[in-house]
Amino acid sequence: MKHDPSVRALLLAMPDVFPWVRHLSTEEVRSFTVELVDALSDIWHAGTALRSRVSGLSDDSNRSATTVRLCHSHH
Repeated sequence: MKHDPSVRALLLAMPDVFPWVRHLSTEEVRSFTVELVDALSDIWHAGTALRSRVSGLSDDSNRSATTVRLCHSHH
């Protein structure tokens, strides 16, 4: 985390985004930042998994629609 430029940028932006962090110690700000990054990462991964499942469902419904059209065209 110390060497990740995006996390360092987040640490610098923290007082502008969350003004109340000015009242925290350096360690508390770091701890909050770690928790925030972890939570955002979890959200991103959950969103990615959800998009993948929705895409899979969409593919299944497209296959089902194609199957129905093919079945109807043969009758």
